[in-house]
Amino acid sequence: MKRLCLLLTCSLLAIGFAFCQTATILLDSTNGLIAAGSYGQAEKILNRIAFFGNSEQKAEADYQCGQIQFLRENFYEADHFFRKAYEKTDNPSLREVTALSIVQTLIGQENYNMALEQIRTYENSGQSFCGQPDFYSGLCYYMMEEFDTAAILFAKIIGNDSLGISLLNTEILRAKKSVKKCKPQLASIFSVFVPGMGQFAFGQKGDAIISLMVNAIWGGLLYSTATVYTVFDAIVSIGPWAFRYY
Repeated sequence: MKRLCLLLTCSLLAIGFAFCQTATILLDSTNGLIAAGSYGQAEKILNRIAFFGNSEQKAEADYQCGQIQFLRENFYEADHFFRKAYEKTDNPSLREVTALSIVQTLIGQENYNMALEQIRTYENSGQSFCGQPDFYSGLCYYMMEEFDTAAILFAKIIGNDSLGISLLNTEILRAKKSVKKCKPQLASIFSVFVPGMGQFAFGQKGDAIISLMVNAIWGGLLYSTATVYTVFDAIVSIGPWAFRYY
């Protein structure tokens, strides 16, 4: 009986060792499948590794599952897998790329403040973000329309490259000009009194002109209908078209 138990234990250990060796090979193959766009096939293999592999292989499998979801633009799912991988692994290089991936998913979700907070947290814990913390911080500030802060961070990356600095300043100036100058609440008030004025305040001149013309036509139809028939008839006949437009 003891021999049987010992034999069974040795067999299980041998099978486990063999699978761990195979899992390493399979993880390399799934990288190729992901690069080729065969996400479904890669997921089937990764699910098996996530169940049978050791802790580091499971972390790598979670990371690759996160990559698949990120490429599909399922950023919330990707964030879930990346965080699982980050918590499981003790491999410094995997922790670094996983931390970077978590920030990328937050940017993909347009959660820029959370991304900046995550960058600061990881930097305090010693993560280097593959040497790109200034780039991702600058990108967050740029998307939040805080262009001066973004310019400072991007300039740190460019260094003394005069052409790069010139292009950066041109882009920041262009971005500043394209920012909406008017608050949405104020634009709504403008539109109540003068149709198209709110769009004009946002810099949407073409849309403002169209809106003004359409409302002028409706006003003319409303007036002519009210004079020929009644105000009630004018509202009933023209009102639904205005309601559908807005």
